[in-house]
Amino acid sequence: MKINPDCVRDVMLGLEEQLGLFLNDKCSMEFECSSPDKLKKSSFMRGKGYSREDIFYSCLQAAENGYIVAEYRIDKELRTIEFFYIMYITPKGHDFIASVSNQQTWQEKIKPTLSAVGNVSLTVIETIAKGAVTAFIEHHQSGS
Repeated sequence: MKINPDCVRDVMLGLEEQLGLFLNDKCSMEFECSSPDKLKKSSFMRGKGYSREDIFYSCLQAAENGYIVAEYRIDKELRTIEFFYIMYITPKGHDFIASVSNQQTWQEKIKPTLSAVGNVSLTVIETIAKGAVTAFIEHHQSGS
């Protein structure tokens, strides 16, 4: 299965919108969790046309790459994956979001580069996105 960069980006942006912390009645913080299915049904993802499989795979890749903390189980014998919940975005995940969140930079700089590269990993997406953001910052600092 191939990574869909648009879906990964939207999954991370959608989770940023959905996940949270709240103070419960025991005066401790509690996670407001999500799941791939909850994310697919969210207003943020509605109309984007991603399959359930794309969203699940993007969540799995985000978890396996340390962008989110999630509770899931992979049963190799049955060849299944079951997501129980997604708890929070890690600092690495927030760095990824910061590098891909600007729509104009994503459309004009990052996506064309990803297309030229072909099949990509999350590390490649992040590297290209950080490069685009760095170039943007340097351009604005030079006063051009």
